[in-house]
Order: sequence, then structure tokens, then C-alpha cells
Amino acid sequence: MNGSGVGRSYDDDLIIVNWDNAPNLRCVLDQNHPDFDWSAHESVRDAQHKYGSGKDTLWHKVVDSREGWAKALEFWELAAFQKIHKDKLFILDFSDIRAKGAPIRGMQNRPASGPVPLMNAFQKAASLKGSNIEPWMQAMYIDHYFAECVLVGGARRAARIACKTWRDFTVFDFIKIKRPIEYNGMKLDDIISLRNESTFPPMGFLWSSNNSVMVDSEFWELVNLKRNDDKY
Repeated sequence: MNGSGVGRSYDDDLIIVNWDNAPNLRCVLDQNHPDFDWSAHESVRDAQHKYGSGKDTLWHKVVDSREGWAKALEFWELAAFQKIHKDKLFILDFSDIRAKGAPIRGMQNRPASGPVPLMNAFQKAASLKGSNIEPWMQAMYIDHYFAECVLVGGARRAARIACKTWRDFTVFDFIKIKRPIEYNGMKLDDIISLRNESTFPPMGFLWSSNNSVMVDSEFWELVNLKRNDDKY
């Protein structure tokens, strides 16, 4: 949320949150907010009428700061980690976030992005629940969605390095996760031709991260053994 460079390991054993256990999420915005769109957004008034405020309905108002944005995600992630809230409803109210184009004093009065990019990030993240995606991959998408929405004052964005150990059985899925789906079933020469001949080659996914496989001395020992075997 600071719009800076961060790194994370996506090893299977290090991912302790399964977003299938997250509360169901709704994003709401006051109908009088300058960025409110009746065709796209649910108003706070409608949400209050529809969902109420029972013990299984959790409301949180997002504060208009980097810390406030991060805190909203922290609350939702903590609820997923605790596992006991998966059937509850978590409602995020974005009404206090300044409108698109409003000046950010800490960024030399550059224009704010408004609440909508952050709302979109939460809504994309909510789509992971029940999607049958493994937790390490859920985490990669979650991190990308929130890095994607941090475009502070048109001058700063989040950038990430994503790592995974070569020992994980899912490491090949990690290697291929950014691969354009247009390349599925194509041979290497065909892919090269497509890239060379296309004015706009297919875009990859999860563009906010540079991905690296982490290796150790045992990995290189096995590589050398394979090389020696190939000689004979």
C-alpha cells in the first residue's frame, strides 16, 4: 500500500491463509460520493436495508489513508485466517475515501485515484473464494490485485518479487502462472513466430511481480548429475 517494492515467498508451507475461509464480502459507497455510480455500486443505504447489522454481519469503514487501506485488508485476511467467520458477511464502506482527482498533500497535491480501484481490488479478491485455487496461488492473485490498485498520484505504484522453492510439487505451475493462455498447445517456434509477427503480442498475467524460483546447492548437484548422465 506504500507503492514500493516488496517481496514474498509463495512456498506451500509458508502460506497459512486459505481465502476459502474468508467472510463473504460486499463493497459499498455512499450514494452522495462523487465517484458513486448507480449502475456499478451498491449504496450504503441499500446495504443497511438489505443486510442489517446482526452478529454475523461485520461492518468496517475504510479510512482515507494508506494505513486505512491496508487495515481493511488486514481485517479481512485475519478473519480468513481464523476460519470461524467463513459464513459471515463482511461489509466494507469506502465512503470516506477522497474522490478521484482530489489532491494528495503528501504527494505534492497529485490526484488521488478515488475509492473505485480499491473497491475493484477487493471485489476481484472476493472472487477467489470457492474457486478451487490452491492457497499459494490465491495469495499470488490477492497480492497482485492490491498492488495493481496502488497508483498513488500517478507517480508511485507497487512492485513485487515473487519466489517459490524448487522443492514444491507446484513449482511448475508457479513457473507457468504468468504465461499467456494464447500459448496453450503451441510449440516454441510457433510462440516465437507469433510474438515476432504480432503488433500487440498476447499479454501475460500478474504483471506486478517478477517471479523467481529459489534453488540451493542440492538443486545444482542434481543438475550436474543429470548433465553427467546425459554425456553417457
